[in-house]
Amino acid sequence: MGYSVEDVKDVPYVPAEYKDFEWSEQGESGEVFYTGDPAAQLIRSITWTKDGMAYSLLFLESVKSVDAEFYKDHVGPVKK
Repeated sequence: MGYSVEDVKDVPYVPAEYKDFEWSEQGESGEVFYTGDPAAQLIRSITWTKDGMAYSLLFLESVKSVDAEFYKDHVGPVKK
């Protein structure tokens, strides 16, 4: 998935302004932090640590929680 410069908004993401909630859950390698609408199973952002690295994904539009978990499971550090 990719966006052009015209699609990227130069506006800070403030969860309360989108009526998004913030919560966390215990994951395999530590705590995972979310913002979104848990009742609708929609995720706007997800942040976690794995193997001593910190990761964060912010979606321009909310995605289904299963899709956010898929991205989380398939993100890794850039290899040389």
